Amino acid sequence: MSSAQRHDKTAVRLRRTLSFLLIFSVAAVFFLYGRNADARQSELGRLAVTGYPTTYAIEVAGLSWQPVWDARPLYLGKKNKRRFNTVENRWTAFESARRAGQERTALAYASSLVLDPKASNYAGEALRYLQDHGVNLSFFLLGVVQLPNQDHPLSDALYGAADLLVLHASPKLFPIFLAWLRSSDNYLKSRAILALGIIGYRPMDNRSLFPGLPVNLRSNGISADLRGMIRQAVKEGLKDGCYRVRAASAIAVALLQADDDYLRLAKLLKDPAYLQQETGTKKVFQIEFPVREAAAAALKWLNQPSADIQSGDFSGKELVQVRRGGHNVTHDFGGVNRKLLEGQLWSMDSW
Repeated sequence: MSSAQRHDKTAVRLRRTLSFLLIFSVAAVFFLYGRNADARQSELGRLAVTGYPTTYAIEVAGLSWQPVWDARPLYLGKKNKRRFNTVENRWTAFESARRAGQERTALAYASSLVLDPKASNYAGEALRYLQDHGVNLSFFLLGVVQLPNQDHPLSDALYGAADLLVLHASPKLFPIFLAWLRSSDNYLKSRAILALGIIGYRPMDNRSLFPGLPVNLRSNGISADLRGMIRQAVKEGLKDGCYRVRAASAIAVALLQADDDYLRLAKLLKDPAYLQQETGTKKVFQIEFPVREAAAAALKWLNQPSADIQSGDFSGKELVQVRRGGHNVTHDFGGVNRKLLEGQLWSMDSW
């Protein structure tokens, strides 16, 4: 079987798995948004209360009505092979539509900038516009994640939307992240573990930032039962077969301050998974140990004994020594849609 065929099959399995998320989201719609009286004042608010997440995402992103402003269409290409216009054209159209008071059009262009890793310079401003103009960001992101696999830019933004949803994790979204844990997609599983850590975060010394995790942490005051479910999921993640999930679980342990799991963190300091990249210099390679680094950062954050992880550029005998007993996961894309990784909006030490 060719690499392309394997990737296609992975994509099909991913979409089938994600389809059942709709069941969870529909059940959560009223609970999440039904009490938002202000949102009822607009069409988008009505969709957030009465519609499906996918319908909401299609409307906000302009996928159904193909916005054009100042001769700069948001989408290019034929119906079944649409793609975003250039970042510069979308930003220019967004600013122009915003100044003209064309909210619906400006929202569509802004949403495209938020979901595009190439538009990182403009994403912050675009995100603020969405939030200031009544867009239920979590509902929109849920819709993007649940859209069927088709040839349009939102399909390619699945991992990016998942990244953003994690940064807005709350107890109300717990059923969604629980469904990701049960999926066959290891990228979504790793993001779900991080989300659970954020939901279950226990304040420590007034610290609200974990190194490399782009979110302000806060206590959510969850129940003991929910905390127990989260801790069990994280504990299982520490021994998962995918290095992405193990690394995410190490960070989640720190956020939860699950002291009975500290010993498991210490064991991860010897995790065999490593990533190897060329440096441009012959026979010199960059070596990173993502799980070890995550475990070391977690232990340090918890003020527990840690270790300095040997990551960097190596050659010759040093290269042989540092890789000894390790497992090269550089090309391990099992359970991950490689194409969708291009839409990743943020990463933790290359995973």
